[in-house]
Amino acid sequence: MQDVLVFGTRTAGVGYKHRPSAYAVVRNQRGEIAVARTPVACYLPGGGMDPGESPQQTIEREGREECGFILRATASIGKALEICYSAEEREYFEKDSAFMLAEIAGYGTKTEADHELLWLAPEAAIKVLTHGSHRWAVERSADFS
Repeated sequence: MQDVLVFGTRTAGVGYKHRPSAYAVVRNQRGEIAVARTPVACYLPGGGMDPGESPQQTIEREGREECGFILRATASIGKALEICYSAEEREYFEKDSAFMLAEIAGYGTKTEADHELLWLAPEAAIKVLTHGSHRWAVERSADFS
């Protein structure tokens, strides 16, 4: 069994909600990374998996909602666990996340108005991404280039 990397620190006495999630590392032709900026944080395109969804289906849905992308997964980067607090949801989470490389296969209609798409050089993306697991995925994605 492969060890899963853990990012973040648990707070004693706090209950954490398990949340399966999936995120995509998407590069444009200049090698820049897609980052979804919200009013409170910066993330890779992706999010929590709906019941019955696969990681691929999650990044397809979330990529469309957050960025207007029609994504196609091309490779698995790996899995990681992010221990975090969501100020938006006022809840502590254990995000069990799958990370994938994906390419843009087309464009649709973005539905999450509070998400702004940023294209950043990998080094800049690593500096602004909120979660350590997202920074790790961008660093690890260089192994697939």
